[in-house]
Amino acid sequence: MLSANHINEETLLRYADGELPSQQLPQVRDHLSSCWHCRAALDELQQVITECARHHQTISDHFPSPPAPWCDIRKGFAQVDAALGSRSFLEKTRQWFSAGFVSRPVRWVPAVAGLAALALIVQQFINVPSAKAAEILRQAVTASESRPNLPRKIEIRARGRNLTRIVAAPLPVTNTAEAAAFAEVESLFKAAHYNWDDPLSARSFNDWRNTLHSKSDEVLTTGAGYEIRTTAENNEITLATLKLRQADMRAIESTLRFRNDDVVEIREIPQDPVLSSVPPAGMSSTRAASPGSAKLEGAPATTSTPASVYEELQVWASLHRIGADLGDPVEVSRDGQHIVVRGIGVPPALQARIRQEFAANSRVDIQFADPASSLPATEPRRVNTPAANPELVKVQEQIARYIGGRASFDQFTDGVLRESESLLSHAHALQRLAQHFPSESESQLSADQRHLLQSLCQDHAETLWQKIAVIQARMNPVLASLGVSNSGVNLDAATSSSGSASWQMETDEILRQARNTDSLLAVMLIGATGDASLERLPQRVSQDLAALKAKISSYRSRRTQ
Repeated sequence: MLSANHINEETLLRYADGELPSQQLPQVRDHLSSCWHCRAALDELQQVITECARHHQTISDHFPSPPAPWCDIRKGFAQVDAALGSRSFLEKTRQWFSAGFVSRPVRWVPAVAGLAALALIVQQFINVPSAKAAEILRQAVTASESRPNLPRKIEIRARGRNLTRIVAAPLPVTNTAEAAAFAEVESLFKAAHYNWDDPLSARSFNDWRNTLHSKSDEVLTTGAGYEIRTTAENNEITLATLKLRQADMRAIESTLRFRNDDVVEIREIPQDPVLSSVPPAGMSSTRAASPGSAKLEGAPATTSTPASVYEELQVWASLHRIGADLGDPVEVSRDGQHIVVRGIGVPPALQARIRQEFAANSRVDIQFADPASSLPATEPRRVNTPAANPELVKVQEQIARYIGGRASFDQFTDGVLRESESLLSHAHALQRLAQHFPSESESQLSADQRHLLQSLCQDHAETLWQKIAVIQARMNPVLASLGVSNSGVNLDAATSSSGSASWQMETDEILRQARNTDSLLAVMLIGATGDASLERLPQRVSQDLAALKAKISSYRSRRTQ
């Protein structure tokens, strides 16, 4: 099972699928709790499984269920042939039509229904590219919204002219001829209801596409990214293409063909010094690089201006985009002119992604350390030992009988604790944002910059909501089988203290409640040692789950107001 002090891939896959024998589960869980390498490998494996499941769901949702089981019509044809004997084809057809097709519809209705189902399936196959295009655009829009809205330079080719424009921080057009050319192109976009303010973006393309009543899509995959081609014959724009860079799902090129045969080509121009003189509102003019770029260790600083709160926030946004703010020992701090990203025991693959993400910004200093020299030995978070308490043994046996045996109980336990572990990771990430951006630091941000901070917090909050919903969906039937009722849970008491609290204080409460709930689940399901009392344990688990859900719900509602 262990190879070179790490869990092999086959064992990790069986563990992720819940197919690992119960006698091997304690050893695997103990190893994962203390090994960064294997946890990272498991996370990557689960991400692949999740993407496969999402793709399968996206495709399967478009296939209808058959209206009825297929029937065997060969016996019916044989009986017809025997009855008709050697009569003429015309007479056979007339008699079959009048006697069988019209008077006995039960013979032909299943066949017609089957043909209709087949036609629907063929139609759904035709619509698969549209589903794929919608999913890719959804991912691109999500990725773009996680990035700060920094100015960028684009080139627009239309009617024989090349026009240059700054998006997010437009410069005034002083040339009369150029202004007239811009006005002509703008009129085309407005007539087609296509966003002229940000014409080269996944959001603008997706919003236009969603307004189409009739369209056909084509998705091309290349080594560098994706190209989406949408055709709409009854629209002002009859053909639109959008190219997305695979690394960050960023829109880099687009072509729009209009009904009057005008063709507008748009492409992103690599950053140049022009952008440094056009900072968006609230941003220091010394901060010109994009948030998705930074320097490697040892590169010299390009400015003597101290690093700002917003620059630190941009780094957190970039780390969040690549999933480096969850469960990994990565920390961010401001140190004079630099934003320092430190990591201990970060897996090599993640180190490479972080370096790539911050490859061009001299304001970010990356420092990785080997855990063998700097990370003290830690105890595993959970120890899976047999429960010695007779009452706890009785509870676990009741659960095992309810869900179908010990093997099912082990699989159930692993799934619940894995969701709880993930919930804790997001609660920790949310609290780190609260710690790094207290009220005094948040007050230094502009409205747009605070919106970025809010979007990061809201993203974690939405995931927390999904995780607690999954845990409750799994635990509530089990708790009900133990005689636990939710009717006595006081949800008002769980949220009464959050009415006037800051969002930073609310995150502390969420993390505290998540830790309590996780501890109770571990005691109940695997007999983990801890401070939790066993008295009324199932009822307390139910109450803690409900209280945690109430706190998350309160946080979500306040952050969206």
